[in-house]
Amino acid sequence: MNPADFNTTNTPTWCPGCGDFGMWASLKEALIKLGITPDSALVVYGIGCHGHMINFLKIYGFQGLHGRPLPVAAGVRLVNPDLNVFVVSGDGDCYGEGMGHFIAAARANYNLTLIVHNNQVYGLTTGQTAPTTDQGTKTKSTPLGVIDFPVNPIALAINCEANFVARGFAGDIPHLADLIVQANQHPGSMSFSLVSLMIKFILTPGIGKEYISWKIKACLL
Repeated sequence: MNPADFNTTNTPTWCPGCGDFGMWASLKEALIKLGITPDSALVVYGIGCHGHMINFLKIYGFQGLHGRPLPVAAGVRLVNPDLNVFVVSGDGDCYGEGMGHFIAAARANYNLTLIVHNNQVYGLTTGQTAPTTDQGTKTKSTPLGVIDFPVNPIALAINCEANFVARGFAGDIPHLADLIVQANQHPGSMSFSLVSLMIKFILTPGIGKEYISWKIKACLL
């Protein structure tokens, strides 16, 4: 198997520089390392830019309602416990609309591999405040700056006793692929917060390098 075996005939439509490209490439590398073929696993997708991966990743897939990929995946695992199930979600999808399901899944410890694309903004709707947006950030929905403190998904997952919790960076594909492999091989629920970039709707002229440097350092905290 090689990464091209997981490509469909569709060309990715993500914005240039989007972290979804890194997540897509990392997941394909991880599937190869795990010995998974396109017909031997299922990926359940949420709604958002990350969810478009259902069109670009050649593997069994299901995309449901916004914020509900986890209950769908949990249902699949309960019906077919031998099937390897991945969940690809986003910060808005998982920590906003799907927060209750995130907490329930972590506590129940379903044997799932959850990958959350956290770019701190609602990207599909072109840049509104998300649950993980930093305080003070100006977006289309908060032009004067975000008032609330951002959700800390790593701390929340640990508090809910998820069995495996990790954080990676979309710009480091080899490391991210290895983390996905470790997560999938670990029994029980898995919360994986993927720190990603939203180049188009977050970056402002003159701060690109500083922003990317901060993102990389954030993965080490």
